[in-house]
Amino acid sequence: MRLAGLSLAASCDCLVLGAAGFVAPWPLGSFQSLRSDGQGSAGTAFVEYVGLLAIISLLGTVAAYPIGYLSPQFCDALLMRADEALHFNWLGWYDVVATHRSIQLVERAFYGSVFITPLVLAAYFAYFGERARAHLFIASYWLAVVVTLALFAFFPAKGPFAVSAHGIVPYMPKSGFDQAVIIEALKQQKIHEVPLQALHGLVSFPSFHSAAAVLYILTAWPIARLRWP
Repeated sequence: MRLAGLSLAASCDCLVLGAAGFVAPWPLGSFQSLRSDGQGSAGTAFVEYVGLLAIISLLGTVAAYPIGYLSPQFCDALLMRADEALHFNWLGWYDVVATHRSIQLVERAFYGSVFITPLVLAAYFAYFGERARAHLFIASYWLAVVVTLALFAFFPAKGPFAVSAHGIVPYMPKSGFDQAVIIEALKQQKIHEVPLQALHGLVSFPSFHSAAAVLYILTAWPIARLRWP
């Protein structure tokens, strides 16, 4: 953060939520009966797991800002050549999504599930006392964040949408132009504070959403209660 000339900025709301996160486990600790095996408190375990995942996510998102500043020039041209080598037409698929409202709704639902799935896993681990499995999942989540940020340091990108989109935009993806605008502003030292209440994901490649999806599948698949059929 110092090398990038950045500092953290938090609103009163963020401070209140942070304080609540530390206080919440105490009253939850009294609900001993929530665990199916009767040992300990499922509520406390759930708050612990979710709190650790939230801290890892927050630190990873914040860390992307100084990494974006210190990273080399954008490598979108290299990544687009890789797409071509794989015969992947990003703009063609974007046009398909942009012209079909039903696909947009499904895409938004699946994109948003990256935030819901770890809550479901945390709730399962807490209720059934799967503490070792929970810690393995959280450690794997942390490793995915570290590897993603490490590769991002060498492959900063504006993103295919920012590079390819011209004129009227029929459908705005979730990331929009944030990656291109914010990373460019960081490199030009136009940004001096990282607002905790308005953080933006800056990593276009590699995709942490893809890494998280694989991790969620590997974690949930052995659990019959969490998969269908």
